Amino acid sequence: MKFYEGDFDEFCKNEGIVRHRTVRITSQQNGVVERMNRTLLERARYMILNVGLTKKIWAEAINMACYIINRAPSAALNFKTLEEIWSDTPVDYSDLKIFGYPTYMH
Repeated sequence: MKFYEGDFDEFCKNEGIVRHRTVRITSQQNGVVERMNRTLLERARYMILNVGLTKKIWAEAINMACYIINRAPSAALNFKTLEEIWSDTPVDYSDLKIFGYPTYMH
């Protein structure tokens, strides 16, 4: 299936997906994405500064921030999580650890 042909547009229409087109390389046209990027950067920066780590673990901090956002309840989703809606199962928080806490591998 090619994204630029009518087949994909028809697929999206059938699935209830509304497509919004923007000009390439202009992410500022998509406010939702820009806000999420900013949120991820702010949270990652806070986590790194809070535990006194270096920017070498920037990718891990962004990954952890995204992981937490996807498992946090949202008012827009009737206080369900994205994970709950996607997988149709309740979220298990038992595997969450404190970011930057020393861990050891045996």
